[in-house]
Amino acid sequence: MDEIGNRFELVIVMSPAKKQLEQLRKVSRLAHELTAAIDELVADSEEAEHGYLNERDARPVFNEIELKEDYQRLRAAVASGASIEIEVAELIENSSKDRLKAFLKSNGLPIDSNSSKSAIQSQLIQLLRQSKAIGAPVKTLAGVS
Repeated sequence: MDEIGNRFELVIVMSPAKKQLEQLRKVSRLAHELTAAIDELVADSEEAEHGYLNERDARPVFNEIELKEDYQRLRAAVASGASIEIEVAELIENSSKDRLKAFLKSNGLPIDSNSSKSAIQSQLIQLLRQSKAIGAPVKTLAGVS
């Protein structure tokens, strides 16, 4: 009977240990899932800081005030005698296609944003020349091509 009693005690002692082992495995699995979720949130946060909303909508978000200030700087440079072609070329060169689209839209410029960068450049040069020639803001030239 001693042998049977020892086996019974051993089974009772091992059962809680087995339960604890299963609980530890479950905690480990949950910790791993939590770490993966945190890593994903950090990656999404870093994308948002760099101008992207999320993976599904990876279009840059531009500050409208900044875009309007860029246009005012361009107009001021042209008004102070800088070369329209050089100023516009620098703007086009330093801007992505998406940024140019946002630039045109936020400033209400009558230029097709789906055009190529070179077409946008030539149209913007034309608008700035016309604006300078008549002394009117470019927005009032919406019907002129």
